[in-house]
Amino acid sequence: MDSGRAMINPQEIDLSELAVEVMERLEPLAREKAVELKAGDLPEVIILGDQQYLTQMLSNLVENAIKYSRPDGPFICLQTGKEPDGENGVGWIRVEDNGIGIPTEAIPHLFDRFYRVDTARSHEPDESGDGNVASGSGLGLAIVDWIVHAHGGKIQVASQPGQGSIFTVELPLAS
Repeated sequence: MDSGRAMINPQEIDLSELAVEVMERLEPLAREKAVELKAGDLPEVIILGDQQYLTQMLSNLVENAIKYSRPDGPFICLQTGKEPDGENGVGWIRVEDNGIGIPTEAIPHLFDRFYRVDTARSHEPDESGDGNVASGSGLGLAIVDWIVHAHGGKIQVASQPGQGSIFTVELPLAS
């Protein structure tokens, strides 16, 4: 991606359909982790984008939300919408969770390559349950950031430790 060799194949994509597809694909993982995947408002939001890359972007966000969910009543909600902004407006897709949250001082670094908030967040029990193994490489959100910016969009994060996180991706609407 950094070398500029990644090709974006733009086509009309409905962000609400993308949200439903990703939720259906990740439902087994969510069920395994006892996380409820919810669909919020999902109106039709048509953008120009690359289906494969946008699916990867949204999958990374939802997988992170599942990974960092908390044990008591975890949920993840996906929503879409659109707003006026400039000539054509922007469409947005939002991933909201009630997980463990992110410390304020970590938010500016979330999209840096190999960045992990802390060792407690970057480890999970191994299959035997006897110890911890590293989980993730710290590249998922860097990839998300690249995909969003390659589509002319932006990403925002709101989070509070112990309360959860909201990741909102804004992308230009198709004209």
